[in-house]
Amino acid sequence: MANSDLVLSVAKALDVLKYIALQSESCCLRDLAQHFNMKTPALHNILRTMVDRKFLCKTADGKYTPGTALQEIANNLPDKLAGDEKLLCMLHEMYPEAVITLAEISSNAVICCRRISPDAPGQIQTPVNRTFPPYTGVTGLVTISCSGLSADELENRWPFEDFGQNEWENRKKFLETLARCRKNGFAVKKRNSTLTMAVALQSGRTLGFCLTQNDMKNGTKVQKEILDFISRMEK
Repeated sequence: MANSDLVLSVAKALDVLKYIALQSESCCLRDLAQHFNMKTPALHNILRTMVDRKFLCKTADGKYTPGTALQEIANNLPDKLAGDEKLLCMLHEMYPEAVITLAEISSNAVICCRRISPDAPGQIQTPVNRTFPPYTGVTGLVTISCSGLSADELENRWPFEDFGQNEWENRKKFLETLARCRKNGFAVKKRNSTLTMAVALQSGRTLGFCLTQNDMKNGTKVQKEILDFISRMEK
């Protein structure tokens, strides 16, 4: 839909709601106005409306947090994790020697929520305290590129100087790589005899795939097979 067709006030309200819902702490009016470059009275009316409809909650100290209506919606959404787990198992049958993961983004980390591998054939594992570096590795890159977070929001969560400086020549190159991941919906890395790739799923999670093999020419074939398979399954 072209921007001219959008109801801008609704779009702005949804942007504000999403931003507050993704923060690890409550948000004050002044900081929100500064972040969205909005006049305080206009933003206050948006917030007051969402509080009235219980999409937001106003705390005793005047700050804003996600409201009960968001949780009600979340509780009634279809759980796509089961579908993603099925996809994991089917790929495991096709490539039993591969390590396959599901990753998702939280308020402060990229987390591996499911894993299946040759060391436990047919078993879907739930790793404990397993996170992906957000600026390194194809799984971390694809997950944050498709998260909907803006460059500024990424910087607020994971300052480039702290998390990416040692891995990337500069922030511009990193953001260019993120843009390619977002456009393609996947990323691939081939090193020596190992093929590693990550694919953005419709559920919002990222499927990671790592296969060690001797013939990397076959890696291109495997890559295409995985992308085609996921595309067919998610139609």
